[in-house]
Amino acid sequence: MPNSACELFISYRRSDAAGHARALYRDLCRRFEKQRIFFDRESIEAGTVFPDRLRDGVGACRVLLALIGPGWLDASDAGGKRRLEDSGDFVRQEIAQALQLGRKLIPVLFDDTPMPAAADLPGPLQGLAACDALMLRGKNFEYELQFEELVRLLAAVPGMSAPLPPAEGVLIGSGLDFDVYRGRRYLPIRLRAPLRALFKPLIDDRTRVFAGRRAVFAQIMQFAAGEQGGYLAISAPPGFGKTALIANLVAATPEAFAYHFFAPVYGDETLDEKFFLQNVVQQMAAWHGHGAELPEAINELRARYKDRFEKTHGVKLGFMSFFVKAAVEALKRFPVVNAAVEGS
Repeated sequence: MPNSACELFISYRRSDAAGHARALYRDLCRRFEKQRIFFDRESIEAGTVFPDRLRDGVGACRVLLALIGPGWLDASDAGGKRRLEDSGDFVRQEIAQALQLGRKLIPVLFDDTPMPAAADLPGPLQGLAACDALMLRGKNFEYELQFEELVRLLAAVPGMSAPLPPAEGVLIGSGLDFDVYRGRRYLPIRLRAPLRALFKPLIDDRTRVFAGRRAVFAQIMQFAAGEQGGYLAISAPPGFGKTALIANLVAATPEAFAYHFFAPVYGDETLDEKFFLQNVVQQMAAWHGHGAELPEAINELRARYKDRFEKTHGVKLGFMSFFVKAAVEALKRFPVVNAAVEGS
C-alpha cells in the first residue's frame, strides 16, 4: 500500500549521486518531517518487494526530485548498454511514472552537470527535459542559497507541508543513522575559525569507527537545548572514548556547539591560550550574532569582552576559569561524574 504520509520522493542513481543524495536527504530532514520524505535506503524495510515499494512511493508523493550527476545520463550495465534504455531500470521507472501521473518533477543538478536534452532521453523520459532544473553546488554559501530556493519551490507545491524554520532542527548522528532534535531554535555557528582546519585530521580519524552512544548524544542535546545553555565537561579515564565522542558530535552537528580540542599531535597551536580563546570566543560571538572582526592581541580580546562575558556567564574570561566553570557545572548537573567504583 502507498505511504500516504510521503510527500517528497528522492530519485537518484547510486553509482552517480549516492553521496549527494544522502547529504540532501539529511538537509531536507531538517526542514520537512522525516517520514514525509521517501529515500530508498531509509524508507524501504527489509523483506519489502523493492520495485513495488518504489512504485508506491512515487504514487503517493507530490514532488519527485530527480538527482542528476555527471554519470547519470550515460551510466551503463555490465554489457555496455545504457541503463536508461532498459525498461527495467529503477531510475527510468521512477521518473516515467512521475511524468505519467502528472507529479511535480524537479531535476536537481550536481557538479555543474548540464540538463539532459530531450533527444538524449528515451521516449518515456523526454518530458523531463521540459522541467526547470535547480543546480546545487558544494557545501558553501552558494549551496545554502540554492537549497533555500529548493525549499521555497517545495513549499509552493499544493498539498506539501509547510517547511520548518532553518534553525528549528539539529541533526545528531552519522550517515543515515541520525535523529532530528526539534523544539528549540539552535542558532547556527557559521564562522570558520582558523583552528577548524587544524582539527579536521583529528575529527576524521576519530569518526572512522564509532558506534552506539545514542543515549549519551541525547543527554548532551537535552543539556544544550536548555534555556540557559552553558558549559559541558566530559570526564573519564584515558581510553574511554571522550575525544571520539566529541569528535562525532562536532562532525554531526558542527553548527550547534563552540568547541576546541587540545591535541598537540596535530599541532602545538592547540595548546596555546591565545588560539584557544580566539577560537572559542569567535564561535560564541558568531552565535550571538556579532559579525565584527575580533582583535588579534590576547589582552585586547580580554579587555573588549571581559565585562560582558563575566556579566553573562558569571566567570572571568580566561583559560582556567573556563575549565573550572565547566567542571563545577558538570558536578552540579551530573553528580555521578564525581563518583568512583573501586574493587569488584
